[in-house]
Amino acid sequence: MIRRFLRSALDRSLESKTLQSLAPLVEKDLHQVITSDTLTREVLLELFSHRCAAVRVPHFYPPDMVSVMRERLLASSHRTNWKVNDPQRGLENSTVESVGTPLVAASLARDEDKETDKKRNKEEMDTNGSEEQRSGMAEYFKTSSELTRGLRGRSSNVPNDNHTLILTPMDKLRLELDEEWTGGARVGRDQLTGRPLLAGAGRIMHPTSSRDYGFCHVDDIAIMKNYSGIFSANVYLETPPRGCGGELNIWPLQIKSRLDFYNHSAALSLLMTQEQWAQDALRRCLPPPISIVPEAGELILICAQRPHAVVGFDYGQRISMQTFIEVRGMKNNLLLES
Repeated sequence: MIRRFLRSALDRSLESKTLQSLAPLVEKDLHQVITSDTLTREVLLELFSHRCAAVRVPHFYPPDMVSVMRERLLASSHRTNWKVNDPQRGLENSTVESVGTPLVAASLARDEDKETDKKRNKEEMDTNGSEEQRSGMAEYFKTSSELTRGLRGRSSNVPNDNHTLILTPMDKLRLELDEEWTGGARVGRDQLTGRPLLAGAGRIMHPTSSRDYGFCHVDDIAIMKNYSGIFSANVYLETPPRGCGGELNIWPLQIKSRLDFYNHSAALSLLMTQEQWAQDALRRCLPPPISIVPEAGELILICAQRPHAVVGFDYGQRISMQTFIEVRGMKNNLLLES
């Protein structure tokens, strides 16, 4: 309902350009960033109750494993463009490569197949195979399994790789979340097939320009409730040299009620499009961001419901592995999926 409301607000803002400041949504008591030597239950409680904008765990992934995982991502046969979903134009190419099929792309492909199925009779459906075989989900499950095995070293195609079996950054994250969170943690599963989802996709960003302020967006539109919501975890394997860009910017907005959406619908709707005029207008409505410069081996967790963006950079690469974490209460499993 909220998503539909904001889409209609976006249509209205295209016509009127009437926008309001988002400063009233800033949470004044928000701890900005927590840095911890390890991932603990205490810092998870702070993050999942929306009392901090981010959690940083430096040296989360060991340096010797960082270099191996980086090379395995770069050599992967599953590199593809990271599609971004724009409500006005659908899925579009971005400036980021994905190593592993994003779930949103596979799900949309399956939805398209369902619409096609409605136009076929039963005989045609039987001839053409099952829904999963025809849908993008079949490719999703296939590549997810191959990618995970390859990154762990069981089927790596990296030249001179010794195929040593190691934990991926997402394996380590999932194990530590399972040990620290009351309800444990597990990989999410597809509701139709019960098959495990990809818990960690690679991201490879190439130089654009440090004057590129990035796509300010949210990954989920919802009221922010304690111990609930969608969070994002990134483990960095390579980052641009300091001073070249590549910062992670987070805006400390707190959306506590439907009234917040209604009162600021025109400005919030701009988070749903990459149009340059909309991004420029959005930044005029936003307060200054919290800026983080990631380091190789570091884990950074944020709430994906807060506006965030990655600043462009002039030199180097920005390589990470990312997963979403769905929080459904203290006593329930955390669900990881990309």
